[in-house]
Amino acid sequence: MEFNINPNHQQQPTNRLVSTYSGDPEIHDLVVEFVREMPHRVRLANEAFMRGDRLRLQFWAHQMHGGAGGYGFLEISKKAAILENTISTNQPLENVFQALLVVTNLCERASAN
Repeated sequence: MEFNINPNHQQQPTNRLVSTYSGDPEIHDLVVEFVREMPHRVRLANEAFMRGDRLRLQFWAHQMHGGAGGYGFLEISKKAAILENTISTNQPLENVFQALLVVTNLCERASAN
């Protein structure tokens, strides 16, 4: 089975997912940094998946579940929790792939403002 992690990697997301902290000057710089690092985070998740490293991908999902909500991205946090559960319950690779796509697509839409 072949997986295409991001078939639209050249296209910009059509609708941004804005942090709930976008108007908070106290945390804004932290949110900007979190968003700036998002492509690297997505790359790490995709690489773990392509290597078949479920443990690393589960750890990534766990971190994203905890971290994204703290930066005002509750939807990413919720979907990362689903990905983490999908992996921890040994669901089929196709299910893991679909859950990963949902999370990474949301991550690509993340915006500090």
